[in-house]
Amino acid sequence: MIIVKYIKYFIFWIAFFIAARLLFIMYQFQMIQNFTFAQIFQIFQHGLGLDVSVAGYFSIIPFALFATFDIINKEKLGLKIIRNLTYVFIIVSSALIVADLELYKNWGYRLDDSFLKYLASPTETTATISSYPIFTLITGFILFFTAFIFIFNRLFPRKSQSTEGVSLYKKWYAISGFLFMFLLIIPIRGGLQLAPINQSAAYFSTNMFQNHAAINCVWNFMISTFEKSNTNTNPFLFYPESDAKTNIDSLFTQNDTTTFLLKNKKPNIIIITYESLTAKVIERLGSPYKGITPNFDTLCKQGILFSNIYATGDRTDKGLVGVLSGFP
Repeated sequence: MIIVKYIKYFIFWIAFFIAARLLFIMYQFQMIQNFTFAQIFQIFQHGLGLDVSVAGYFSIIPFALFATFDIINKEKLGLKIIRNLTYVFIIVSSALIVADLELYKNWGYRLDDSFLKYLASPTETTATISSYPIFTLITGFILFFTAFIFIFNRLFPRKSQSTEGVSLYKKWYAISGFLFMFLLIIPIRGGLQLAPINQSAAYFSTNMFQNHAAINCVWNFMISTFEKSNTNTNPFLFYPESDAKTNIDSLFTQNDTTTFLLKNKKPNIIIITYESLTAKVIERLGSPYKGITPNFDTLCKQGILFSNIYATGDRTDKGLVGVLSGFP
């Protein structure tokens, strides 16, 4: 039947991303050791929407090619083009999926377009990557994409029975094929609701790892890249300039409630950022570990300690922006 190849192609990609999530969970095994089967099942259940969405994106061009080459009775040629295109999709997706395995361990969030800016500093990037289990990741990458190329070739064999020369159902081929392509808008949007599916669709638990594991990293990378490329506004402008000036000026207005921490009205302030220091090891901030930061603890006693301040992000680039500009 005509519809079978469309269904097979679409389901192939859903299976691909389900396998990718299984690989992610297995790689982060220490995070799920105490999970029940029901909790692990929920990860797959709530991640399915994003899997279906990216499967829809990947199916648009192949569906159009299926329909077009059916019309001109060149099914073998069409399948050859689709096969090569699918190989590219598989290899690129596998690379993102495998890279995400180790990046998540270090970053604590799923792959998006953030890593692209680090490629501009190849020396630092190489130094960072050298600490990763490169051989394991490369082996996993090769095995993963090879397995799914093999599965795809079994689903769409090179020596498939051709329908070339058959013209009776040309109109049906055209209508059905392009209809299937246009119907992909439903899984891509995640349904017929007003707002399209987004990352929050995968968030269902108070356990953050469960939410992260439900995210499709390929979908996450695609969406973050697309959204950033379509952003032409300054993200640092929250208020009209006049309102911002009024708010800032009010902060420097002295009144009876103003508390001066420094005796010098024009002090020489030096900002020192302490890279990768966590409050978990600072005794003065409630750490159960004693004596790890004795000099810093002494400074806390001698100076003024603000103990109710939270980080603006989980990476240096975000932290520095917060420290130097106050950007949340």
